[in-house]
Amino acid sequence: MNAETVTERLTAQRQALLDTIANLSDEALDRKGTVGSWSIKNTLAHLVAWEEIVTRITPERARTGAYPEVLRALNAEGDIYNEQTVSGRDHLTSKEQLAELARVRAELLEMIRGMGDEALGRAHPWPEWPGSLGAYFLARVGEHEEEHAAAIGAAAEQLRTE
Repeated sequence: MNAETVTERLTAQRQALLDTIANLSDEALDRKGTVGSWSIKNTLAHLVAWEEIVTRITPERARTGAYPEVLRALNAEGDIYNEQTVSGRDHLTSKEQLAELARVRAELLEMIRGMGDEALGRAHPWPEWPGSLGAYFLARVGEHEEEHAAAIGAAAEQLRTE
């Protein structure tokens, strides 16, 4: 597993998500209740919040193997945390939220590249993760996004047929 592989896969997944919502109006992106109780814009805010956490905690976690307190809080009160982070970004326009999505992904990809291929290929970077660090990014960021992209795609399809 190397930086190029990880960043290319994450970039392709992000482009697929963006293609899914291309040409939707701001009103459609902001319509509550299209992705569960959230709007597409809210779901994008959720993705931003998670990637910000991953980008912030991973370098230290890879160095020390320590379990970050923010993850303990998230695991204990995930629904509350999600609602707070999403509602805290609700004031953003759809365009601003998309810009945030691009910004945080660029920061994540830069961090991944900066870690280097050796670190990304290292197995078992902390006790809770048996795979490589590169596999962690693909699972915890990539699969998380794919899960939400499926719901976003269904919502986008529904919005296009209305």
